[in-house]
Amino acid sequence: MTRRALSAVEVEVRLPVWDAIADLFLDTVVDTPMLQRVADELARSPFSIDELRQIYLFEVAPVVHRNLKIVAGEWAGFGREWLRERIPAYLARGSWLFHGWSASPLGRRWHTFQTRADFQSVILQVAAIRAPG
Repeated sequence: MTRRALSAVEVEVRLPVWDAIADLFLDTVVDTPMLQRVADELARSPFSIDELRQIYLFEVAPVVHRNLKIVAGEWAGFGREWLRERIPAYLARGSWLFHGWSASPLGRRWHTFQTRADFQSVILQVAAIRAPG
């Protein structure tokens, strides 16, 4: 789990992944074409399946999960600039107290209960896309 400030290069490499994962937290219908777009983006990334899970759980979900818990959440997209600002700021707050809830099993469930099944579906698609042959 990342609990440190990210370099500008690390942010740029992660940004397409953050953007794709954040789409799972939009107040819209999640359909097969959308899941495929997310999977395609994640499959193009340099991150392993485990790293993608870590990014989902500890970088994206803690920042955007509230969108699905409000009455009129964002539906058009968070925007890469918004993510570029918010996720590194969240990660730079390095105290255990601040990240303790997010890293706890209960915190992870709270942040992801509405997207967990969709993310798992995406991860299975990423594995299939990356499979040799």
